[in-house]
Amino acid sequence: MKKNTLCFVIFTILITNYLFAQNDFENITYGKYRYVHSDIMEEDRLLYIHLPDDYESSNDSYSVVFQLYSHFTYNYYLPAIRTTDIMGENGQAPKMIVVGIKNQEFRYRDLLPEDHWGVKSEIDNFLKFFETELIPFINENYRVNKYRILSAPQAGAAFGVYAMSVKPKLFNAFFLTSPFWVESSQETLLSKFTDAVEQNDYSNIFIMLSYGKYESGKELDAIIKFKNLMNKIESPSFEFYDNMLDSDFDFSTPIDFEAGMKQLFKHYLFPGNEKGQDLAAIIAYYENLSEQMDMPIKIPEHALVFEGDKFVQENKLDKALCIFKKMHELYPEGLMGYDRIGEVYLKKEMYNESLKYYLMFLEKQPENPRILNKVTAIRGEINKKK
Repeated sequence: MKKNTLCFVIFTILITNYLFAQNDFENITYGKYRYVHSDIMEEDRLLYIHLPDDYESSNDSYSVVFQLYSHFTYNYYLPAIRTTDIMGENGQAPKMIVVGIKNQEFRYRDLLPEDHWGVKSEIDNFLKFFETELIPFINENYRVNKYRILSAPQAGAAFGVYAMSVKPKLFNAFFLTSPFWVESSQETLLSKFTDAVEQNDYSNIFIMLSYGKYESGKELDAIIKFKNLMNKIESPSFEFYDNMLDSDFDFSTPIDFEAGMKQLFKHYLFPGNEKGQDLAAIIAYYENLSEQMDMPIKIPEHALVFEGDKFVQENKLDKALCIFKKMHELYPEGLMGYDRIGEVYLKKEMYNESLKYYLMFLEKQPENPRILNKVTAIRGEINKKK
C-alpha cells in the first residue's frame, strides 16, 4: 500500500437471521477500517473506527477509547463498542468513539520494553507513533475532545504501564489486564513506574488493573509491587481500581471493559431523589463533574427526562417545561424532547403549542401510532373551542 493512502473499507460481520425492515443476509456494520501511514514505524497501520450513533446528526465532540489488540475482534473490539454504546444510550456514561488498533503481528515488537523471542523492542517508536501520528490523525478527522482512554490486555497492558511512566498525560484513563505476564519486562516496567511516581503529576488519572487467578509467582509479585506504588500517588483526583477477574483462563483474557467504565463514570448518573431537582441544580452538578473529571460533560438526556418527569408527577408543569426545553436544546434530533414538551403543554391545555411539538415529532417518525392518536385528540380539543 502506498504511503499517505487512506483506505475506507466497511468493517462488517455477516449474519443469517432475518431482520425486520432489512434485507435478508444484509451485513451489520460495526465500524470502518482506516489505514494510517506511520513515518516513524515505516509502515501502514490498520485501525477499526466505531462512531456513536448520533455522530452525524450532532455537533458534539467525543472522548476516544484506544483499544489495543483489536484484531481479536470478539474479545476486545466488540466488547468495547458494545459497552460504550449501551452505557451512552442509557445515560451511564458519555457516548464515545472507539479506535481499535491491530497489533497481531507487531505486538511483541511494539508493546514490550524488552526483547521477546528475539524481537527487538520498538516500544518507544510505537509510543511516539501514538503521540505524534495516531492521535493527531484522529483529532484531524473526527470531532473529539481531549479525554482519552487506553484499553489493553497483556503485552498491550505492558505498553500501558510504560506509557503512563514515560508520557503520563497522554491518556486520562487506563484499563489494563495482566501487564506483567512477560517475565523479561517486569523489572523494566516496575523500575520505570517507580521513577515516574516520584517525578510526575498523576492528578485526574484513572487506572484499572485487572488480573486473574491464573497469575502467580513472579507475575503476582510484580502485580503486588505495582499496587503498592499506586498507594504512593497522593493526588486526591487520582483513582486506582483493583479488579480481580473471575477467570482461570490466561489466553485472550477479557479486559472487563464494562467494569472499568462503570467505575470511571460512577458519578455520571444524576444523584436525584424522589423530589425533582430544578434545572439550575442539574446544570451545576454536571459543571462540577466536568471540572472534577477534567473532561467536558454534556448533561445526559436521561437525567433531564427523569427530573422533568418528577415535576410532571408533582404537577409543577412550568419547572418540568423548563427542563424539557433545555433537553430539546441540547438534543434537537431526539424525539423525547418533542414528546415531553408536547405532553406538558397538553396538561396545561395549551393545545396549539402541544400540537406544534407533536407534529414536529411526526416529521421524524410519521407513523408512530401513539403520537398520531394524540394529534387526533388534540385537534378534537382545538375544534371544540372554535
